[in-house]
Amino acid sequence: MIEEDRNIGISPIGEFVDKNLEKEFFNADFSNAIKYIRPLMLAFGILYFLFIIPDYLLINDVRTFRSILLNRSMFVILGIIFYFRLTSFMNYRVFILWITGYELFFIFSFLLIVYQYESPNFLIQSLGVVVILMGIFLIPNRWINIVIVSIILCTAFLVLSLYVLNPLVMREFYAALVYLLIAIFLNSISSWRLNYYKRIQHLISQNLRLLSTTDSLTHIFNRLKFDEELQKSINYCSRYNTSLSLILFDIDDFKIINDSYGHLTGDNVLIDLSTMVKNLIRKTDTFARWGGEEFVILLPNTSLNRAREIAQKIKVKIDNYSFNNMMHITCSFGVTSYCGEEDLRSLIHRIDKLLYEAKKAGKNTIVSDLDTDSLFVEQHDDNGVPF
Repeated sequence: MIEEDRNIGISPIGEFVDKNLEKEFFNADFSNAIKYIRPLMLAFGILYFLFIIPDYLLINDVRTFRSILLNRSMFVILGIIFYFRLTSFMNYRVFILWITGYELFFIFSFLLIVYQYESPNFLIQSLGVVVILMGIFLIPNRWINIVIVSIILCTAFLVLSLYVLNPLVMREFYAALVYLLIAIFLNSISSWRLNYYKRIQHLISQNLRLLSTTDSLTHIFNRLKFDEELQKSINYCSRYNTSLSLILFDIDDFKIINDSYGHLTGDNVLIDLSTMVKNLIRKTDTFARWGGEEFVILLPNTSLNRAREIAQKIKVKIDNYSFNNMMHITCSFGVTSYCGEEDLRSLIHRIDKLLYEAKKAGKNTIVSDLDTDSLFVEQHDDNGVPF
């Protein structure tokens, strides 16, 4: 079924106000980004490990070198784990948690190594922090998490430098502080704008998809979308041998309604009928406007007998409803079930023939094909009682 009336506002932290829509966007964005995230994180882990070469050349203390080697090895192992396991983190909250944890672990690892050097160069390490900031803003995450992690990195680096490095030229310290703040600010603005416009683009794409699959009058699926869903269901039934049924129905003598009351009233009847039927079926069913005054319902995992019961329930509801507060209408129904090794065209042909038989039998009827060659015809009086 089609969701309507979503709150599409974007919050100050660059996310949809609607949490479900935000989750939907993030999953779609993650599916596209996974192609470069996995190799990027693996390459980053390997590159980080290769810095063990200058570590070996610059560090004389064996214990310190072993500690740094262990540190870098743990991080590259984590990168390998992410490479092979990242696709399993499809849950929105789990992915956010792992990515944020990964970044915090790297910050801890980086700072631990920096201050194990005997005399680390403050300005060179400051440049390293700027590069790390760029990497943090590159990896998909919640914008607010990215900003917080970046602030933690810069704060921890500056505080530790202030208390550990001796001597520390304060002029260089203040310069690094200003440049790091500017780097965070510019990256944050750029990231926020990117997040905002990506979400706007997501809404545009979603609306275009809805326009291409939705009937503009009744706001249910159109025939194009129904054919797509029917083909998927047929493929599923063929593979797993499950049941599948269809209900095709149309409004009896709809032309008379248009001629007597006008096309606007006729449109209102179609809208009211669509809303009524949509509330009578399951969320897993596919309801579509077949064309004109014809409608079709796809019922997965539903037997023929059960489909006939659903058609009967819909029929009685229509019979007893006053449309536009002035008229009663009737509908004719064709009901069929999918037969194994049958294609979409054959199935549509059969149910269309059943609807024709219902019209031919006097309208306001239900016609279903049983598992025999005979046709079952069920007629009703004005109160929906079979006779």
